[in-house]
Amino acid sequence: MKIFFNSSLWSKGKGCHGSPQKANLQFEYSGTKRCIPIIYRFPRGIVFDVITILDESKLRTFYEKYEHIQNKMTSVQKRSMRQENPFQNISLQEIRINGKKTDDGFSSSSMMCIPWLKEDVNVLEDIKKEYAEYLKGRDCFAIERFCVRYPKSDSIFQKLLRFIWPEHVNRLHMTTEPHRHYDPLDITIHMSTRQKEEHNISFAHPLTGMEHTLYLQQLTPFELPLGNKETNTGFQIYQASYEISPPLSKGETLMFDNRLDMVGDVSIGHKEQKQASAIGIIGGADGPTSIIVGKKENHVHCGKHGFPLSFCYSIPSDHRLDTVSFVIQGIERTEPKGKEYGFIL
Repeated sequence: MKIFFNSSLWSKGKGCHGSPQKANLQFEYSGTKRCIPIIYRFPRGIVFDVITILDESKLRTFYEKYEHIQNKMTSVQKRSMRQENPFQNISLQEIRINGKKTDDGFSSSSMMCIPWLKEDVNVLEDIKKEYAEYLKGRDCFAIERFCVRYPKSDSIFQKLLRFIWPEHVNRLHMTTEPHRHYDPLDITIHMSTRQKEEHNISFAHPLTGMEHTLYLQQLTPFELPLGNKETNTGFQIYQASYEISPPLSKGETLMFDNRLDMVGDVSIGHKEQKQASAIGIIGGADGPTSIIVGKKENHVHCGKHGFPLSFCYSIPSDHRLDTVSFVIQGIERTEPKGKEYGFIL
């Protein structure tokens, strides 16, 4: 199988193909064993595949559970479904080659080979032949391809040497993103846009069972523009501050649903215009960093109840409302740091 210098599992690529270096690097991530069989070396960097052998019975159970309801699921159910998936992609934060951090980052793609889903047959057949020694006849597996550029050359001579003979990989170091675990709540809070007093609601922590009280206060309206100035349209969204008593544990945050998926006819003045919009608010736990940029401060602001103050955003709407909705999807728990894997070849 010819591998080119890109992370795509589907495109043929251009230019010279990689020089293979046997690796057989084995490690465990998210409860499943992984293997990097070969590292492909290029003048500009390396490409490697991560092979994961999958449990076919677990996958079949997962697909049977969700295949008939996936188009009717709520955002909370979709988040839970993604977490239940027997295969979890490796989320890498950093890759080092021969002890040096890559300067231009890396790219990746992934796909699964599932016997009862006949997709990308030609691509998968090539992969099966290339990694037959590692797959050992198993038909149910996942593959992730990473394309990583070399760190900057120490000298012009080293840069020229890489084009003549791709650099040998002696050490490979990978650091993953901190693992995030989601515990569903699915709580909807309705508030009048004229409401001045705070709104409080109690909920039980899905993991510990401890009862917490959420205090919502200070509704502030925002408008997200849509289209150009002539259409004069936008989405209405409200920000609220909140406190939690007692506070959640360190590394835990409330996850709010801030998305609006809308497809259909939107009336703009006297004109009818087809619109298809999908708006995502970045940072749903503590407010959208895409709308408001806060200053970094060393101290934590507390609300009138004496607990740390955070911010959340309502479900956007394409028209003005008398009542807005805040949807708490669940609690996200983030580990202090990611895992580190170091290999010597």
